Amino acid sequence: MFLDVKVEHIGFHSSDQHPLLLRFGRGTCHDKIHDRSFRFESFWLKEEDLGSVVGEAWGDIRFLTNIFDFRLKLNWCAAKLYEWSKERFGSLRKLIDRTPKSIKDLYKNVANTGIMDAI
Repeated sequence: MFLDVKVEHIGFHSSDQHPLLLRFGRGTCHDKIHDRSFRFESFWLKEEDLGSVVGEAWGDIRFLTNIFDFRLKLNWCAAKLYEWSKERFGSLRKLIDRTPKSIKDLYKNVANTGIMDAI
């Protein structure tokens, strides 16, 4: 049904579950929602409202007759997840950039007081 799509099973050594990679051939989608590459964050699975975000985004586009429609739905869902994540968690890049400093401050505090406390 989808001629320009390839599915790859990606090896993963520390789990019995293997992620899938969908590769879309060139020219399968003319409508880009955003230029950033989308990455699903595994910690999102802990959030109770993740299913409703995906369900609403997937249901926003009702048709699915060819690969263009499927790609459009995936892009739309990714855009909605990106917006939800930004609203829920803020900038993950900034959080990641601040983490080493926070860890360094914790070690400095434990060296001075003997207590490691994170607020």
